[in-house]
Amino acid sequence: MPLNLRRPLHILLVEQDQAIRDLFATLLQGHGYVVTAVDGVLGAIEHASRKPPDVVFSSLVFSNLDGFELCRRLRALTAMAQALIVAVTGYAEAGIRERSRAAGFDAYLLKPVSVDTLLRLLASFKTRRVIANVGRLPGAFGGPRPVSG
Repeated sequence: MPLNLRRPLHILLVEQDQAIRDLFATLLQGHGYVVTAVDGVLGAIEHASRKPPDVVFSSLVFSNLDGFELCRRLRALTAMAQALIVAVTGYAEAGIRERSRAAGFDAYLLKPVSVDTLLRLLASFKTRRVIANVGRLPGAFGGPRPVSG
């Protein structure tokens, strides 16, 4: 999905716990983000297939499929190739961070997550997308150099 700098990021929030889902959604909406909140993996896949989000925050534990499988399935969708997908979990066991990376998550946040951490992550993602788009222009940092001659 092309980046529209005037459009707020669309965030898909996947969380089984209603209270956490509502808190996250309210917090992000209060900072100008467009948030769709769902309570499970299948709903998230259905939504992302219809309207691919820019960012996905997902828990790792669900009653049907887990967050690792969700991430793998989202990454299989062509429209989700450039999305930021973040694991948000209360589990800090050894190996979870590595499993998250292997499944295709871009970041791993341990609950409770500070508001500052969320906002910095989102700002960084939007900045990287702007730089990536500018980088495609001739002469831009990291982009093709204009041919002189």
